[in-house]
Amino acid sequence: MEESLQVFDTRTGKLYPIPIHNGDYIRAADIGQIAVPEAKYLNGEAKHMNGDTAPQIARPLRILDNGYQHTACMESSITYMRDSDTYPMILAGMSAFAASDSTISATRHQQKPMFHGSLEIADQALLRTVAYIASTIGLIYCHKNDKVFTNPEKDRSLIGNLLLMMGYTDPKIEQCLNKLWILYADHEMTNSTAAVLHAGSTLCDPISAAISGIVSAYGPLHGGAIDLAYEAFKQIGKPEAVPFFIEGVKLKKLRLFGYGHRVYKTRDPRAALIEELMQEHRDAVHANPLLRVAMAIDKAANQDPYFVDRGLKANADLMGCFMYTAMGFDTDMITAITCLSRAPGSLAHWRESLQKPVKLWRPQQIYVSPLAN
Repeated sequence: MEESLQVFDTRTGKLYPIPIHNGDYIRAADIGQIAVPEAKYLNGEAKHMNGDTAPQIARPLRILDNGYQHTACMESSITYMRDSDTYPMILAGMSAFAASDSTISATRHQQKPMFHGSLEIADQALLRTVAYIASTIGLIYCHKNDKVFTNPEKDRSLIGNLLLMMGYTDPKIEQCLNKLWILYADHEMTNSTAAVLHAGSTLCDPISAAISGIVSAYGPLHGGAIDLAYEAFKQIGKPEAVPFFIEGVKLKKLRLFGYGHRVYKTRDPRAALIEELMQEHRDAVHANPLLRVAMAIDKAANQDPYFVDRGLKANADLMGCFMYTAMGFDTDMITAITCLSRAPGSLAHWRESLQKPVKLWRPQQIYVSPLAN
């Protein structure tokens, strides 16, 4: 027999059976079936202007329950599917945390700056922002892989709690990421760091500033290049097909993402340290089919004069991602985790700006007219 909650409406005398699903929740939509005619119909029939009886209009019961936390489970058509892109899910998760944080919400409703010159408040908000990013990534990973989310623990590190929330228990992974994240903690004024500071100069909250950095990081010319590089690895399929890909790059028919750097015109100095990590975990690296393709590309790029003469080396951001893959992380989570590894450094720049005079970033534009014919 199906379990149900019997609701008796004293206004109409009707009894409504509300199904109980899985023994522990009811659907908000089922409560919506409880309806009553508009108040003007309750004390007699309503009439049209011509004297005819007007049809009664039933008004469904509305549910006033913040977040449906108490009695009903809300099923929404905008719930992300498990094969959704990680990027928009991060924005949704961070937006939800921003909406539920009272300090963050109050930032836009007071004339006095919330954080500028108030480092104690800023530091607490900064720590929560980093925690929100980590929690969002953990929630997304568990949702996409149908895993049970594990709550973080106070005595664990940031990396330790990230792995705990995602369900990783191998201590070697934490040791590897501890070394890798030192290289990513802060790396001067990257595009995403500039985006954080640009947004932060408006005196917005750190979550909004961090979201600006994440949006920037996912662009194809920044962190998004990682996703494109991995898509190329999948398309190539096997190391034997790499020479054909390399020729396509040289003929400018294909593009090799993750090689070259806007600052380092030769070798990224962080690469040597990442290579040590790769050597330490060489068995895991060579066991992964995608990384075998990546290693074949890197070998060809280091030998081919086309790449050597142009100083096109694999940058440290791409090489570091090889370690995530070797440790077993899903490809579509790598850019997200990279954003988290960079967040403390970017927000440290934001914190530093709070101790300086308020100055809105507004780049100067110089118009250069086209040359006359």
